Amino acid sequence: MKIGCKLFMFALTLPLFLGILNFKAQAQVTTRKLGVAGDIPVPGNYDKDGRTDIAVWRPSNGTWYVINSSTGQTVTKKWGVNGDIPILGDYDYDSRTDFALWRPSNGTWYVINSYTRQVVIRKLGVNGDVPAPGKYDDDTRADFAVWRPSNGTWYIINSSTGQVVTRKLGVNGDIPVPAIYNFSIKSDFAVWRPSNGTWYILRN
Repeated sequence: MKIGCKLFMFALTLPLFLGILNFKAQAQVTTRKLGVAGDIPVPGNYDKDGRTDIAVWRPSNGTWYVINSSTGQTVTKKWGVNGDIPILGDYDYDSRTDFALWRPSNGTWYVINSYTRQVVIRKLGVNGDVPAPGKYDDDTRADFAVWRPSNGTWYIINSSTGQVVTRKLGVNGDIPVPAIYNFSIKSDFAVWRPSNGTWYILRN
């Protein structure tokens, strides 16, 4: 009787014990050293393996440092100058993150397409704008876009047509947070207002 009781208790506690071990295994914190003070984190899928790669961009020398998750190797790419803003996105629809920057001093976007290796340069925005790329049309490529705090206007170059479209949403002091908030494949226009903690979303 005692043996049967012990076996019964063992059968009950074993799944719990295994579950705790599994939880601990899943909850482990992993660390990886990459970058120095002043670097800007730019994680993305640079090697097309479906996993996000650890990466930083260094303004002091305009260099990208990426640890490819598929190989574990660190690769570097010289692209950009101090004062640029790295803008992540898949601008050529090859499922890889492209090296991309927006230069406030001249309102110009500089992108190296990961598929063709060609450099794409587009003029959009002025100093003081906030870059806000997203998939605003339905071709699944990232579109060049900025939000202008001074007039609360979004300016987008649709990658499917090359045309510039505008949308009015937000006021000075807001933070643009474009994303797909519904079941569409297109990014919605959205801002968050720190002064009242409110989100404003314009469905696209």
